[in-house]
Amino acid sequence: MGLPTSLPVGLAAATRFHTEHQQLPVPADYEDAYGYHLGILITGQRTARRQGTLTEDWITELDALGMIWDDHEATWQGHLTTVTAYQAEHGHLAIPAQEPGGQFLTDQRALARKNRLTPERQLTALDPHWTRPHGPDWHTADTTSSSATSKPATTRHAAP
Repeated sequence: MGLPTSLPVGLAAATRFHTEHQQLPVPADYEDAYGYHLGILITGQRTARRQGTLTEDWITELDALGMIWDDHEATWQGHLTTVTAYQAEHGHLAIPAQEPGGQFLTDQRALARKNRLTPERQLTALDPHWTRPHGPDWHTADTTSSSATSKPATTRHAAP
């Protein structure tokens, strides 16, 4: 039994994503360079599998691409993909909270402070200073420049 005719385009998009990331940690809102909403397809496939409506052929195709079937794991892996791309571009994980991946890192740092992250959830391999929200050198920044007018949120000053 072959795949339904609407799925080959999705399979092609998933294959492209897999080629780049070696699995399918697709964020739910991910749209590829061709405008294909792969995140929506992958999320829908997880739901369909839970409901028992996926064919074995399609499950096999997605498994071969490293499909992550668990929703929570997929969400975490999707965030990891986002912060990995940021780190590759910028060389650090000091992502502002309002940027993609920023809130994820804020949450992961909070869990790390509470010793609630397993070793495989630590992001040290990406950036040894990942637990510092402003990067390793924020305290040595040039405070005379116009871009350094505000102090980091983690700085506390003694009362006068």
